[in-house]
Amino acid sequence: MLGRRISQYEILDKLGAGGMGEVYKARDTRLNRLAAIKVLAPDKMADADRRARFVQEAQAASALNHPHIVTIYGIDRDGDVDFIAMEYVPGRTLDQAIGRRGLKLQDTLRLGVQIADALSAAHAAGIVHRDLKPGNVMVADNGSVKVLDFGLAKLAEASESQDEATRTLRADAPLTEKGTIVGTVSYMSPEQAEGQTVDARSDIFSFGSLLYEMVTGKRAFQGGSRMSTIAAILREDPKPASEVTGEAMPRDLEKIIARCLRKDVARRFQHMDDVKVALEELKEESDSGRLAAGQVTPRKARRSPLVLATLGILLALAAAAALVMRSRPAGSTVGAGLKLRQLTQDAGLTSYPAISPDGKLIAYASDRAGDGGLDIWVQQLSRGAQPVRLTKDPADERFPSFSPDGGQIVFTSQREGGGVYIIPSLGGEERLLLRGELANPRFSPDGQWVAAATAYRPSSKVFVVPAAGGAPRLVCDMFYDAAFQAWSPDGKKILVRGYKQPGEPYALWVVPLDGGPPIPTGARVRLFSPFSTDWVDDSVLHSDGNLWRIRLAADTGRVTGEPERLTAGSDYETFPRAIPAVSGKDGAWRIVFASVQSSENLWTLPIDLKAAKSSGEPRKLIPDAANRTSPSLSRDGTRLAYVSRGLESYSVRTRDMATGAEKVLLQQAAEPRARISPDGSVVAYNQSVNGENDTTIYLVPASGGESRKLCDACGLIYNWSQDGKKILFRSGNPMKFSMVDVASGQQRVILAHPKYHIHAVEFSPDDQWFAFHYAPDPGNPRAIYLAPVRDGQAAGESEWIAIMDRPGSQTRPWWAPDGNVIYFLSTAGGKTEVWAQRLQPATKHPLAEPFRIYNPPGERYSIRAGTWFGPGIGPRFLVFPVSETTGNIWIAE
Repeated sequence: MLGRRISQYEILDKLGAGGMGEVYKARDTRLNRLAAIKVLAPDKMADADRRARFVQEAQAASALNHPHIVTIYGIDRDGDVDFIAMEYVPGRTLDQAIGRRGLKLQDTLRLGVQIADALSAAHAAGIVHRDLKPGNVMVADNGSVKVLDFGLAKLAEASESQDEATRTLRADAPLTEKGTIVGTVSYMSPEQAEGQTVDARSDIFSFGSLLYEMVTGKRAFQGGSRMSTIAAILREDPKPASEVTGEAMPRDLEKIIARCLRKDVARRFQHMDDVKVALEELKEESDSGRLAAGQVTPRKARRSPLVLATLGILLALAAAAALVMRSRPAGSTVGAGLKLRQLTQDAGLTSYPAISPDGKLIAYASDRAGDGGLDIWVQQLSRGAQPVRLTKDPADERFPSFSPDGGQIVFTSQREGGGVYIIPSLGGEERLLLRGELANPRFSPDGQWVAAATAYRPSSKVFVVPAAGGAPRLVCDMFYDAAFQAWSPDGKKILVRGYKQPGEPYALWVVPLDGGPPIPTGARVRLFSPFSTDWVDDSVLHSDGNLWRIRLAADTGRVTGEPERLTAGSDYETFPRAIPAVSGKDGAWRIVFASVQSSENLWTLPIDLKAAKSSGEPRKLIPDAANRTSPSLSRDGTRLAYVSRGLESYSVRTRDMATGAEKVLLQQAAEPRARISPDGSVVAYNQSVNGENDTTIYLVPASGGESRKLCDACGLIYNWSQDGKKILFRSGNPMKFSMVDVASGQQRVILAHPKYHIHAVEFSPDDQWFAFHYAPDPGNPRAIYLAPVRDGQAAGESEWIAIMDRPGSQTRPWWAPDGNVIYFLSTAGGKTEVWAQRLQPATKHPLAEPFRIYNPPGERYSIRAGTWFGPGIGPRFLVFPVSETTGNIWIAE
């Protein structure tokens, strides 16, 4: 296979093999990125029914979008080769990382939380892994976890040879009597081993086995053969982890493992979210040093009365310490002797902090003025000081940074195409320094230069420009993606976060200003916070959602020692800046950072759909912090259906738009799909069964009552026809759209493409046109198309009309009541916005240029373009979900 080309992928190297097929490292020749290609064994795809089931399962898995789940790029066939293209993750598998003695406690908790987070997200989407094992978890070079092969084990379930279907490459795996390597069977749940139906709780059992092995280096269930291993899973409990290792072990961790590994499904953890929260709490206690002696199971040994008395004193001290920690603000645990204090109390977004060199002032960006955009503010650090607004332009201003003498602030603005500006720290006239879309400008230590990087672009560059004004000088263009992070304390080097070739992990590099080659520091970094580093003395301050100290050698620029965690908050801590502490103590810092949170709720936008213009200001429909998505409205706008996510489950609800009265129609563990009928009397929905998406379509009265089944194994519901007599649903791979008649249950395919996925089909008001989006090429962004209806089906592709085929992604179309305007979501303006296109009444060809209808204000608000968007379309207003990010500034010293 090496050197061969499969579709657009050039095979570079073999990564591994298993019962499902072989995995190769490849280069995507269209997008110039690395990918992993799983070439599926021909015998696994020979049976048509099994192939169809596999495609459906893989298609569902490909919809997962999560930082700890490997992204599936596509499922395709090239000649006689079936393959899956997915994200390439440089690193090693978890079984290679575990070794024979297990992992350190902090590594077990760090990786365990990430794996639990991935499983929780998959379960929420109705997907059960079924084959969780160390070989299906990648530990990337940057320390992040990526879980592989969600749902793909379903294909192997029909295989007569389970040994072959679950083969792994682990060298120390036990052999059966015939010498076959046994792998997955060691991680099966009891119900899976007995061939019973499995749900998300089976994954929880497998996760318990995984966690046990991470702690001990030994498998929880291990026999000399396949049958003896299954017997152990069904009848035996593993030895306590502390007994296996002979090392001290947190009691809560052993309790978590034991509860995951209970044979009785009803006595296990019921939701992966609960496992994740339990591990996160234990991790915070461990990271902050609060793990009390009473929380640790020590080695078995005889204890003298003196030891027991000492232990009692330690327990009392630990309890007192816990009370002190509880008195701190929620989500704000710290280590390294740091004390936290909140500096701002804004309801909106306040972020991008900087601190003056003398430690007396902070600057930050905030939308507290109430006009939607971010402005630069400055504030004294003395208690009770009032902030002063420095900028008032409607465009967003961000990334403030002080000059070495504290007299000036440099910042970026999005006005007039973007630029870097300088303003006096206490207010005054602004001065343009450098034009362009730039980020993170900072003065050099001597104040003579300002460095900045092109923002969020591949092949990005870092510049320095004289602070007094003048021509910029390019200092770094050797990276595919590079972001300026900080100046070195001596001002002779800069720190850059980036990578040189597509597919490589992000890392920190030291770039000499004299033109020398970039020096790798040896620090891999996560992408969560693209501009989040400062360089003070011999250390770099970094954020990956919490704050860390990374020490660098002054002569080589290389990392020395282990990273030191500074905070362990549950909120997202980002954009840290630091100066040496006022105390003058060596290595002590004064740190300012932003702590941010996000939620998603429903908003209403008054709009004249026929005139294609908004007629009022948007407002939040329900003023709380709950998460709500997937709205749909009755035609008259009086009744709303939506999906609500609670702390432990999802629900489908209806709401009377006049009175606010609500009714819960359905509640379940995984996220359902639901749409209300045009007359507002019925809600159609898909639910989940045993943690999986169910393609059965049900109908329930919108006022509440008993559900009835409309059709088995139809597909995922999308919408109703305009007359309310049919329901649109999607299915298959490539995805196609069909209709099912509500009265008769008869089904009919209405729109499909032999090669590409079709999305978001909408009938025109007169039922004579379909609007939808699709990408003619997987490497191209999606565009909006219209297709005339011929005998209830879409006309051929040659008659399709492109509505907005331009840079950006165009998705989720819907019609004006007269059919002469098409609305859609577009990223043509840089973020997801509501756009419109007028149409010629007869031909439906575009009339003039498309135009923007609604742009979420500032950086605080944003729109997601998936099926969660809806929207709910009323006669005079829209209802759609808006993500809101809020934050405030904290100081740690």
